[in-house]
Amino acid sequence: MANINFKSMKFMILVSGPSSHGKTQSIVSTYRAFHFNKEQIITNEGSMDLSESNEIYIKVQHQGKIIGFCSQGDPYTSLSDKLQEFASSQECCDIILTACRTKGETIDSAFEIAEAEGYEIIQTSTFYLHNQNSNLQHVLNESYAFGLKHLIETLLNY
Repeated sequence: MANINFKSMKFMILVSGPSSHGKTQSIVSTYRAFHFNKEQIITNEGSMDLSESNEIYIKVQHQGKIIGFCSQGDPYTSLSDKLQEFASSQECCDIILTACRTKGETIDSAFEIAEAEGYEIIQTSTFYLHNQNSNLQHVLNESYAFGLKHLIETLLNY
């Protein structure tokens, strides 16, 4: 791996995609894959049920860094306010994992906040099927979530 010190950098990972293509499930599954304990949670405004259909907005302490998870990436969900709080609060996030759409208000806000607050942007999208096989889509979302977990671990450890 290249000689880059990620530890001094801040990252905003954008899971972008159209409606109903696994963004929420993937972000919730990524959060669950870390197995955080209650002592690591800094703020939580989402459901602790954490089923694939529930949105999360949670900030955790992990390996001396703060990670924010926000699955509410649809228009008119106050994503801009949530990202601003993650990025500029007293306990600002070192890594933000958020959902957003591929165009329009949510992705524009994410880019503006990332630029203003000094975040590197990593944009990705879920795996999604065009044939609407929900069982296979669920498996793909879980697989994608483990890839996101690996990405976050890489950013934390290099």
